[in-house]
Amino acid sequence: MSKFSKRIKQSWKCLLHGPAPASAPVDLFTILNMAWAGQAVFVATKFGIVDHLASGPKSVAELARLTGAGEAHLQQIMRALASWEVFARDESGRYRLTPLSEPLVTERSSWLRYYVLIWGEQYYPAAGQMLEMMRSGRTGYELAHGEPAWKHTKIAPETLKLFVDFMSSVTDTQCEAVAGAFDFTPYRSVVDVGGGRASLISAVLLANPHLRGTIVDLPYMEGPVGERLSRSNLSDRCTFAGGSFLESVPAGADVYMIKHVLHDWSDTEVPKILGNISAAMTDESVLIIVEGVLDDSNGADRVLKLQDLERMFLTGGKGRTRGEFESLLRGAGLQLQEIRRTTSPDSCLLIARKRR
Repeated sequence: MSKFSKRIKQSWKCLLHGPAPASAPVDLFTILNMAWAGQAVFVATKFGIVDHLASGPKSVAELARLTGAGEAHLQQIMRALASWEVFARDESGRYRLTPLSEPLVTERSSWLRYYVLIWGEQYYPAAGQMLEMMRSGRTGYELAHGEPAWKHTKIAPETLKLFVDFMSSVTDTQCEAVAGAFDFTPYRSVVDVGGGRASLISAVLLANPHLRGTIVDLPYMEGPVGERLSRSNLSDRCTFAGGSFLESVPAGADVYMIKHVLHDWSDTEVPKILGNISAAMTDESVLIIVEGVLDDSNGADRVLKLQDLERMFLTGGKGRTRGEFESLLRGAGLQLQEIRRTTSPDSCLLIARKRR
């Protein structure tokens, strides 16, 4: 893992938990007020504050002049974020970036920057509908934006671009760890189900020159996939199969991968997805599911359980425990053989084969 990737992961932890030591007691008032801190981070990123600080420390007056922000409000935002070490303030009153905010600079194109933007524009309004979601059964995203998440991204190009940028950049930080956690040597073909912009399969193919690959995703992803494969010199070893994994998956491959897809779907749809993969597998094929695995214990997996809430109000999906994965796989004629941890807490490898 690169030094920058490690710093991003540490930034994520600090952003969620604050700089207090892990032994510090949980304070409900602080938890509630972190919503305001998140909004302040979003504003500082969206308004270009972070980008202007990339060239060096600046006063609030300078930042207000450069961005057009109201100076009094900006002072409150900068002061609050400095208290959480998102920014640092020197003796002259000028602010500078810290390890927490450095990944938010536009030119870094980090997953954390994309997440801050998608969090402020799409997720935060959806989370605000959680109470009505409990009453109506509709997702918070649909209540906030008028359409379910998948439909909204199709009709809103900028929303789709931000989503794809975010998902691809997340996978870019994780793909080496995922690709390195499984030995592909005995196999010759791999299908990436819901493969997005080809981040994961590119890493797998580059690390395993003997493999050929196929990406299954919705037809509108063909262009971005083609660009990524061409840039990685993989166009001759990987093909794109446009279609829905809710309907079918290309048959006969040695390895099937599905990364961070199942958590976006409910227990009604996941059996269809796994059933289609199982139907496509041979008796010798192996399935690799990349997901976080929830621990029901109190106090464990804090980040994963927050992500579980995120999936709930965004798509109606959910995180799952080992037992829940085993049950879903069993219903599709598959058997979980092992779970391998990676350096990324939300990216365990659940390895399954056909039941014999």
